[in-house]
Amino acid sequence: MAEETTREYAKSFFLASKLMGRGREESYALYAWCRELDQLVDGEAASGLTTDERARSLDGVAERLRMIFDWDSQAVPTDATYADLALYDATRTVQGFEREPFEDMIRGMRRDLEPNAGAFRTFSEVESYAYQVAGTVALMILPILTIGTNNANDFERRERGVALGIALQMTNIVRDVGEDARDRERVYIAEEDLKLFGGMTRDDVLSMQTPTFDYKCAIELQIQRALMYYAQAREGVVLLPLSSRLVAACIAGLYKRILLTVRENRYDNLNMRAYASKLQKLALLPVLVWGSIVGTNDEDGDMRLDFSDDSESGQAYRVAMCRIFVAIASGDDGDEEIARCADILREIKRGVPGKQPMLSRSRRFVEWYKSSTDFGTYEDERIKIDGGTIFHARR
Repeated sequence: MAEETTREYAKSFFLASKLMGRGREESYALYAWCRELDQLVDGEAASGLTTDERARSLDGVAERLRMIFDWDSQAVPTDATYADLALYDATRTVQGFEREPFEDMIRGMRRDLEPNAGAFRTFSEVESYAYQVAGTVALMILPILTIGTNNANDFERRERGVALGIALQMTNIVRDVGEDARDRERVYIAEEDLKLFGGMTRDDVLSMQTPTFDYKCAIELQIQRALMYYAQAREGVVLLPLSSRLVAACIAGLYKRILLTVRENRYDNLNMRAYASKLQKLALLPVLVWGSIVGTNDEDGDMRLDFSDDSESGQAYRVAMCRIFVAIASGDDGDEEIARCADILREIKRGVPGKQPMLSRSRRFVEWYKSSTDFGTYEDERIKIDGGTIFHARR
């Protein structure tokens, strides 16, 4: 039954799982358990239940989890669901499962039961939530992906795995803004990120019917954050055995395709749900598989900003660049917005000598962004600012 659940509700993961050498059934058990947990909070199983009743359901999951991880007992948890039984079997088949990631996920689900669920003031709060509901999955599945290997790279594997989980959750957040706003009155974007663009608020997003320019810029910033985590995760893929490397690379690539589709949809995630079609998946899969085998660093034309500088000038740089991306990608008064942001970048350069370069508005730069061609077709384009590279768009 766990396999059927995965096939029905996790199509990208199910497709990638076909590349697994060992542990496929156990990975389906993990997915089934995680989905059942999510359904108790926001799904059909929670329909008609009060918040207190949902919280008690989570209490039951936590108690059964305690019994599953009681290594001294062979007793099956009382009132076990099919997902509990599948997880119980998986923990007895594969060595190395830890209880903590499962408990952390339950804590994350409890946050969705709070009165102001999704009301995050800072991105650090978003990051913490993303770890709890998705980064934990990487820690859960790592014993399966590393069956038969030593633990020499365990810490780095864990760290990079969590980064991938956060990247996937950021993709979900970006994809589902409209659905979360309509169905749950939630906005999982940090208030500090919204405020950067025209002083936008959560209430503005909840009532928004059509994406505004400032809203699109806020979404581009979230895309940039997700790409940062995908880049971090990519460094950990090579630490996995080959069959597991294929799975991790394919999951990351397929989800990132969804993320970039939001941009291609002109950032309208209020009315459109981005997805990768079956044809796109089939076309992308061989590329991802080959890249993971030969170890190529395929960035899918990523345009990544630098998040290492937390200063005011670093923040201004990211805001200006997001506005440039959106102005050209969505065709909203491109020339005027580029010129205005170029002036901002020049001011940053003057204020922080040698640290933040200045935009060079070459004809090639403007033609690139004005073209209808997908960003990813440019193999090694660099946007230069006074001789320094702001970002690369490379394959």
